[in-house]
Amino acid sequence: MFIKLIRKIFERKYNIKRKFKNANKTQKNTSVDLSVYNTQYYPVTDNPLKFSSARHIISVINKYYKPRSVIDMGCGNGIFLKCWEESGVSEILGLDGNNINDDELYISRDKFKSVNFENYINQSDKKYDLAMSCEVAEHIPEKKALMFVKNLCSFSDFILFSAAIPYQDGLNHINCQPLKYWVDLFYKQGYACFDFIRPQLFNKHEDIFSWYMQNILFFCKNDRKSVLLQNAGGGGLNETNNPLMFYHASRVKIIIEQLRQDINYFQKDQVTF
Repeated sequence: MFIKLIRKIFERKYNIKRKFKNANKTQKNTSVDLSVYNTQYYPVTDNPLKFSSARHIISVINKYYKPRSVIDMGCGNGIFLKCWEESGVSEILGLDGNNINDDELYISRDKFKSVNFENYINQSDKKYDLAMSCEVAEHIPEKKALMFVKNLCSFSDFILFSAAIPYQDGLNHINCQPLKYWVDLFYKQGYACFDFIRPQLFNKHEDIFSWYMQNILFFCKNDRKSVLLQNAGGGGLNETNNPLMFYHASRVKIIIEQLRQDINYFQKDQVTF
């Protein structure tokens, strides 16, 4: 809705008609070299928001579900997994498209595995209490998106997930999609979406990255929903197949600045909301 409103304002101001074209900043099926997220990408001292974001999100999840084992597809240098360990999780595994140096990892080397997500297929029967992937799927070509979701589902009946939405620019963001796009993919695998995390982060927004505020959702296999519901204690933990998509104030500011610099900004993307 915001995108449509801003587009109309600029069309009226400049007396032009602009057309949305393509759903992503680059071609959807372009292969991505995730090695750009290498040691040089991770600073010597990580942003404190990485830790506070993870800790707040974990705190919310633990109200309804307390995993003992967690696997992270796209763990980076393992900060989220480190925070899970702090919360009492006894078994973790991080998968990433890079081989991060030991001195950059926040988890031990034996809990990290380098994989190519574009071609990766889980062939293990190992199940975890929780599988997660935060702000990773947008780096995967759309033709591989379903396989990425299937891999996540193969690891666990409970999934923490977020991915960049349209106009959320970033390094090699080639498949930015509305939230419902991912909800539908999980639905086809027999998973229900619960949007209980984002509302509980609003009053802590200064300590949490904007993309988590916008995008983070929790999925549960249909036959395991009772686990969440019984822990909610009648607290209105409702399932949704169309979670509200909105833009964080910081993202709105970036979009407006992009428009000031380039009136053709919207011409780069076509999005069905």
